[in-house]
Amino acid sequence: VTTFNGQNFNHIFDVPGSYVLTAIAPNYCESEPIFITVAETPSPVQEPIEGPTEACLKTSFVFSAINDDPAKYILEWDVTGGIFDGSNIGDSVSVQFNTLGTQTVSVIKRLKNAPFCPSDKITLEVEVKALTATIANVQGLNQFCASSITQFIASVSFTEYDHVEWKFLDSSSLESSIGNIISGQYTLSPTVSFNQTSNTAATSSGFLMLTVRKCTETKIVKFPFTVINNIDFWVIEPVTQVCALSDFTITVETSIPVNYAVFNIVYSDGSHPGAQFIYSGSYTNTIDI
Repeated sequence: VTTFNGQNFNHIFDVPGSYVLTAIAPNYCESEPIFITVAETPSPVQEPIEGPTEACLKTSFVFSAINDDPAKYILEWDVTGGIFDGSNIGDSVSVQFNTLGTQTVSVIKRLKNAPFCPSDKITLEVEVKALTATIANVQGLNQFCASSITQFIASVSFTEYDHVEWKFLDSSSLESSIGNIISGQYTLSPTVSFNQTSNTAATSSGFLMLTVRKCTETKIVKFPFTVINNIDFWVIEPVTQVCALSDFTITVETSIPVNYAVFNIVYSDGSHPGAQFIYSGSYTNTIDI
């Protein structure tokens, strides 16, 4: 029971229940009673919102929550940076985001009947992202020896993606046998090997290409690299007999031009006299010792 003097009645009802309001004034009859029903404010939704915490632009995502008393309450949803595909009322809703950045999906319980009291909201933060990707070699290299094995790591802006695939391309961006995917083809960390594609060039160049897809977006990233080809060499008309203390020439031919070579003298019995010839410079495919 409470009273209030004045032409207006202001009161905060903090206890649910049924109330009767009347007005009395000197020299006037008591007013007709006004019956007031104060409803209990619903408690917030108890369980967290279920749905993705990462999202793409202009793609539908479903969010849901548990209504603990569907006969008494409805769930009413709100979203920032997006729109609803259909109604915002129900145990689940479909949302399309149209703004990048941190957005929110929130839900309240509301009484089905008057006075339609709402609960406090609970909120789920959603990171709305564009698809980006980068590639790095785990050793920080971009030059590799033929027949060598190494691993690459891709960084993608989403923790979950729809599809990822790797390919080797030549320097003209055509599919090539310059390398092989040994393992991890459909992951972000493949192990690869490199092949020798030329017996006449010192190096070969190409790309390791990553294709990643998320929602309606596809991202293609190319990692440029160089393969250092293996060198074959042989002696041209080898000298088999020489006189002591006399000069002689050995001509060595290589499969590709070289700019550094080391030759050691070893006797047939395996002993090593310590003689060594080091050549450094720009050579064609022939070195005369």
